[in-house]
Amino acid sequence: MKKIITLIAIITGISAHSQYIKHQRILVDVTAGYSIAASLKLDEKNLNFESTNLSGVLFDASAYYRLGFNSLHMVGIRGSYVDAKNTFESVMFDDFFPSEIDKKYNSFFIGPSYMANYVSFNGKFSSSGALTPGYTQINSVISDSNSEARVKASGYGISFSGTSSRRLFESFDWILKLGINYSKYSSFSTSYSGPKEIVIAENNKFDLIRVEISTGFSYKF
Repeated sequence: MKKIITLIAIITGISAHSQYIKHQRILVDVTAGYSIAASLKLDEKNLNFESTNLSGVLFDASAYYRLGFNSLHMVGIRGSYVDAKNTFESVMFDDFFPSEIDKKYNSFFIGPSYMANYVSFNGKFSSSGALTPGYTQINSVISDSNSEARVKASGYGISFSGTSSRRLFESFDWILKLGINYSKYSSFSTSYSGPKEIVIAENNKFDLIRVEISTGFSYKF
């Protein structure tokens, strides 16, 4: 009888501790990593949006609130920022003589997010999947020694991300995040300095798919 009572007490204690960790109401993630992108549809006039130069450093942040004490479901907001630059030779600004082109771009994505969060029995490991529709924007500057073009494109997108985490300290986890982002850009604005117009903004559309991997930390309270 004593053994049974002891066993019940141990199970109850472990369960209570697991629930304490699992049911924390707010979760904040911050990660940094790399984003690799490829265009799905590309108008040849959009020379400054070549798919070979849409990859770069990724920063990702999100905050979620748990829907109920005993719920796996969480809602919140997620945002990401990608920064990239490249140098290459091209006749982009001159039809006959190639020049060295500097190309920079940054991409911003933000939107409301839903996440299902699963925690192991002992609270040391967790995994989650998040779905985020949102607003997205690309800003690009492409230039040589004589000319410069600035292009801003905005649109909408949807992102799915999966996260795996390992408990380091109380309420503090190390996480690894993998995501896929699909974006569609249909609103362009351009400005130029130089003799040649390299982008025709009217009626242009641009579809992009991006694979993101990042690592960082999560805090739960």
